[in-house]
Amino acid sequence: MFDTEEARKFAETNTGWVKRVFTQAVTVARKGYTVVAYGLSSQRVYGAVMPQYLLEKIKDENKVEVIRVVVPKTAKKKTKTPLYVTTSTVDEANTLYTRGVVVEGTWYPCEPFADNAALR
Repeated sequence: MFDTEEARKFAETNTGWVKRVFTQAVTVARKGYTVVAYGLSSQRVYGAVMPQYLLEKIKDENKVEVIRVVVPKTAKKKTKTPLYVTTSTVDEANTLYTRGVVVEGTWYPCEPFADNAALR
């Protein structure tokens, strides 16, 4: 898609051109690496106003760059629920996998998310 490696790196790091070309509402989709944290309280996770709140909490407490947090739709029907956490690099995903995820001071075990599975 890009003529040179330098052009590709420039396009990845300088995303302002995307909003100028398309609209202000556009975001750049990046590749992510997902881990699944198990055993979170459904009331705590579903009670959070937005996944953005969980995303910021996980970023702060685990010192990793989190791209996205997904709470399954079935969270309000069960007492415990998994939480899907997507990081920007494989090293950060590996860190969460080996150390687990800390959310509001509580540790939860993690495992890698299957590549071919779909988040809904």
